[in-house]
Amino acid sequence: MPSIRPPARGAAAALAAALLVARAAAADPGGEEAMRKVDASLRTHGEKVAVRMEIRGASGSPRVRRFDMWVKAPPAQTAKSLIVFRDPPDVSGTAILTTDDAKGRQQWVYVPATGRTRRIASADRTESFVGSDFTLEDFKLSSDFVNRGYDLVREEVLGGVTCQVIRDYPKTDAEKAASGYKEVLLWLEPGRNLIWRVDFYDKKGQLWKQLVGEDPKRYGDRWSLDRGVMTDLRDGSITVMQSEGREVGIALSDGKFSPGALASQ
Repeated sequence: MPSIRPPARGAAAALAAALLVARAAAADPGGEEAMRKVDASLRTHGEKVAVRMEIRGASGSPRVRRFDMWVKAPPAQTAKSLIVFRDPPDVSGTAILTTDDAKGRQQWVYVPATGRTRRIASADRTESFVGSDFTLEDFKLSSDFVNRGYDLVREEVLGGVTCQVIRDYPKTDAEKAASGYKEVLLWLEPGRNLIWRVDFYDKKGQLWKQLVGEDPKRYGDRWSLDRGVMTDLRDGSITVMQSEGREVGIALSDGKFSPGALASQ
């Protein structure tokens, strides 16, 4: 993938012990129903989050990045997000636009060093997000019920919270080829529609990464996890994303989410 990393450079680990009880259940299409409820709960006419990202490699000093993220996802309409980096200087102004609708996902990136906005190919979504343990594929605005399947496989109590464990997997040949994962397991708390943990399995079916959500907060009638810790279980690197401020119910124009406007953000 043509790099989304900073032009000048040449994007919570052990909580498995928090599992207290596991109860097996047959694979169940109820997983799709559960994910549709999650998607509905995430719908918003306008939201802004200031995010601090800290990348902790296996060696060396932690690297900190800050970005603002705007989301506009009205019910039954295209979901859109815009990420604009503010710090450090070598990534400031870099912008990533994502749209999700029934036709699929589209993404664009603007890099100030080149002064150009380009479309991101679906095959590029497996690349590291600005050198972190996240990839572009990990930043989903909504579930894809056309190209992916969602099966409810069991229930587990995670840290005292009863969760539905949902298997998220590609079900079309095109999605299998484009995805960086064979499957993903989600630990969903149905009552508050919070996803507390995500396990990512590589193409060979080996557990690769684990994302753990922390710091639940209520915003109006919706709950969010304001901290996420992604661990690469192969090399021990960790990326922490922490909300430093969230505004909900704000007015956002569609023009803000135009590829042509990325250079002016």
